[in-house]
Amino acid sequence: MSYFKRLTALFRVMHTISAVYCPGSKILLWSKMVLTVLQPRLPRSLRTQQKLELSFEGKSFGLWMEDRTGLAAFEEVFIRGEYSVDVREPRTILDAGANIGVASVYFCLRYPNARLYAVEPNPNVLETLQRNLKAFPRASVHQCAFSDKDGTVDLHVHPTSSIASSLYTRTKGERIISVPSKTFDTFRNEQGISAVDLFKFDIEGAEDKMLRAIKDKNVVYCYVGEIHPDLMEASLEDIKSLFREFTVTTEPIGSKRYLLRALVQY
Repeated sequence: MSYFKRLTALFRVMHTISAVYCPGSKILLWSKMVLTVLQPRLPRSLRTQQKLELSFEGKSFGLWMEDRTGLAAFEEVFIRGEYSVDVREPRTILDAGANIGVASVYFCLRYPNARLYAVEPNPNVLETLQRNLKAFPRASVHQCAFSDKDGTVDLHVHPTSSIASSLYTRTKGERIISVPSKTFDTFRNEQGISAVDLFKFDIEGAEDKMLRAIKDKNVVYCYVGEIHPDLMEASLEDIKSLFREFTVTTEPIGSKRYLLRALVQY
């Protein structure tokens, strides 16, 4: 996509946010969104997180953002509704790859009575994640990567995008750091979770190893997450084959990735 097309797409997202999700001053919201987009181009001494004051389904909330990728995440979650699923009043929600918490906030607003666990390995975004979930007492933040082993793994921190860090090499200029790693089963047992009603994951290619390591997939009622065949040694069909006892639907996200929804069959 050309620079002009990316800029046009970003402007459309900002316009939609202002038109649909702004409960107060549109001028103030626009100024904060523009500052959010400009953050990477500012001197480090001038960079600061921006808090967008927004409204969703009649509920006001604040969302701290670090750069334009937060706006992109807002488009995916709130505007396009990627994680809108047919789950009635979930009691337990797990958000793997929570990043700054856009999806976690969305779930907290839609399901205020649910217990939410936001899991994120990247220490660079943890402060923002915690700030975004501070208003939701039934949400907690946990720093670890979901994988197929307990211990530590290398996280490749993307140099320019706060939402693109991965357990795999993606681009030049990455910084590699060691982060805690847990399997889904270990995390669930440590937290005393008997069942998960909604499990959202967006873990940039680690989903194959994570899903294969889950011993009993039926402890989750609904899985919804991004599949990245371009980042892992597994195809979309390989991932779908892990859910033989589920009703599975997929849809493309761009040209290389897919959104998967899997509902358990009773």
